[in-house]
Amino acid sequence: MTPLGVLVTPHHEVQVSKELRSVLPKNVTIRLVQLTQMALDGEQVVVYETGNQFEPHSHVAVVKSGQRTADFALTRLFQRDGVGESYELFNASQFLSVDNKNVFIAAFRNIGDGAGTLFVLLTERAGRYEVAWREGTNQGRFKVLRSGKIQVWDADGQAQCVWCAQQYNVTTFEWKDGGLSRINRFKTKHAFDPGPISDRPIVIEK
Repeated sequence: MTPLGVLVTPHHEVQVSKELRSVLPKNVTIRLVQLTQMALDGEQVVVYETGNQFEPHSHVAVVKSGQRTADFALTRLFQRDGVGESYELFNASQFLSVDNKNVFIAAFRNIGDGAGTLFVLLTERAGRYEVAWREGTNQGRFKVLRSGKIQVWDADGQAQCVWCAQQYNVTTFEWKDGGLSRINRFKTKHAFDPGPISDRPIVIEK
């Protein structure tokens, strides 16, 4: 944290094999390669950028059997919100859903004050990879509860400054038909320091 907000520093570029790079667009910067098992026989999730340090233009791709089988650009996923080009990867994780299937969640933080957080949830169904849910938040957190339900924390933005203590809108989701379905929402009674919350955008209760 700095006096002007969060100091956003990009992930180090990941060095990958020629085989993997050959299935991606030319001249991209690769930020993450993670072995996952959304399908029983597994796959790789790759986060890469086609832009520059100010507008990374991040993508989330799935590579399997030497092919890029899915590719999702943040600018397309969040086209209606007019955001995505200035967000870079901040955190990512695989976790087990209540359907006993592995899913993948990625959190992206905006270049600048770092207050914006985008979440993208990937699943596999019938051999196809898809975005099961996506959400834009302010200083947000995606929390997997022990019950299997999901809480999404989103600062209300009504504080005197961006990084002042904020009240949060907390939305609870449950799994339904392979995606997330909202079941309730409440606003916290007390304000929280958004720094520690947004610095851990993905929390999985054990």
